[in-house]
Amino acid sequence: MQDDSMGNQKVDESLIDQSGGTEVAEPPCRVRLMPAAAKAIVQAMHAARPAEGCGLLGGYHGAETAIAACLPLPNRHRDANGFDVDPLTFLRAQAELEHRGMAVVGFVHSHPDGTTAPSHRDCESAWRRTVQLIAAPLADGRCPIAAFWFVDASFARIPVVTDP
Repeated sequence: MQDDSMGNQKVDESLIDQSGGTEVAEPPCRVRLMPAAAKAIVQAMHAARPAEGCGLLGGYHGAETAIAACLPLPNRHRDANGFDVDPLTFLRAQAELEHRGMAVVGFVHSHPDGTTAPSHRDCESAWRRTVQLIAAPLADGRCPIAAFWFVDASFARIPVVTDP
């Protein structure tokens, strides 16, 4: 742990496994969004408006990736179009998912009042070989969600199925 110039404690980011510890070589054939995770995503992304929301996704990899949990992460980015997560907060969320017996399977962030299409910034900052969910919380209460896998400098869309 180090202090930055403002006296805030910082984690040495080189200590964080950027793969999330659960890299898989091939994208899943689909993403199965479990009801509790879907509810948590929608609530967290709406609560973050007008800023972007973000969260860590827990679940299980296989032929499909099952998302069973979403742990919202506080966004410390200064403008509404972007997100930045404290590394220590990320590590705590990762440990919580592991404590629950889940792997980190990806991330979710939002484009408030926008679309679920990846932005140029998303392409620059996406973690490789993990599911990337993009949610678009709208003022009318709807929240479309799309899933992607970052491959060869672009996003490949993955079908999302939900359990009733």
